[in-house]
Amino acid sequence: MEKLKKAWCKLILISVALTFLLLSPVFYEIYYQAYYYTLVILISPLPFLRIFYERKLDEVFYRKWEKQRRWGFWPNMILGSITGLVFLVVFVSAGQFFGRGITPVDVVERLSGGPLVGVVLMMVVFAVILGVVGWYENENRFSRIYYNRKYGS
Repeated sequence: MEKLKKAWCKLILISVALTFLLLSPVFYEIYYQAYYYTLVILISPLPFLRIFYERKLDEVFYRKWEKQRRWGFWPNMILGSITGLVFLVVFVSAGQFFGRGITPVDVVERLSGGPLVGVVLMMVVFAVILGVVGWYENENRFSRIYYNRKYGS
């Protein structure tokens, strides 16, 4: 019963978030609206699929992390940091593209020299933080799945 309640809460939150994303252009100026709506429509099924296939995705994660965690903290943290950096660059670029109509090339041209180095360093610091947090989150998720497999839930 508790899992069903959590699933419904997640579905409601996802629906509210997607509604907000779809209605944002009505209240805020969004550049390249066709690309914006295409992106929102393409990513909108993903959270729902994550909820419906949660158990299967947890099993896939468990098998992968069981092997990957043997590498140790540092290799996983570095891999997580690189993944986090890519995520940050894409997220910031998309925000600038849709929010201000500025392409990533324009951002680099406008932020030449010191400010560009500052932005890159800040993104690297956040990416390292994401790598460390990712390690601990993966370990917690692995432990939760292990506990549920061992003791049933």
